[in-house]
Formats: sequence, C-alpha cells, structure tokens
Amino acid sequence: MKFSDQRMDGSEFKNCSLANAVFDDVNLSGARLTNVNLSGLIIENANIKGMKFSDQRMDGGEFKNCSLVKAVFDDVNLSGARLTNVNLSGLIIENANIKGLRIFGYDVETWIREQLNKDGCHLD
Repeated sequence: MKFSDQRMDGSEFKNCSLANAVFDDVNLSGARLTNVNLSGLIIENANIKGMKFSDQRMDGGEFKNCSLVKAVFDDVNLSGARLTNVNLSGLIIENANIKGLRIFGYDVETWIREQLNKDGCHLD
C-alpha cells in the first residue's frame, strides 16, 4: 500500500504492523508513539527538536551526525555507551554514577576524587 501527497492528520493506527515501512518527507510533528517496537529503526536527516524518550530501552542505538543541542537526559542508563567526535561544551553532569568513566583515556572518577580530596570534600 502506498500513500503519496496525502493529508492524514489525526489518523490513528492501533494494533497494526508497519514493519519495514518507509516514511520520506513526512510530517510527524505532535505524533505520539506508545508501546511501540522501534528495534532497528533508522532516523536520518530528521528534526527531532523537542522529541522526548520516556521509559525506553535504546540498547545498541546509534546517533550519527545529529544535533542534541539542549537535549535533556533524565534517569538514563548510558553504561557502555561510546561518544566519539562530540561537542561537550556547556555539558552539565549532575548526580551521576561515573565509575569507569574515561575521557581521552583518563579515569574521570579517580581525577575527581583527587580534586575533591584537595578541597576536603568527598565523592559518595
């Protein structure tokens, strides 16, 4: 089934399979996906500004050549994640488990502990 040059605003798809569907030049602004299997999903050249992920597993997910400017990650498990060729200017990390975190090969947890000990503080 193919749809081209159609307006389907307000459409609802419930208990449907759209496996291997292709969406090209499609406006999904305001769309809501609930209880959806997106394993293997590929999103290319997309504006995901304001997109919200909640209670999601993104094991093995990849973000390439995309902007996450002002993105918010709250209660997110990034263990084992790899960030390569990223701009982290202005990045704020708070209340985080940093065990094993390495940046440019340096053990960040050890370095932070050393700095806090110099200041008479502790990291627990």
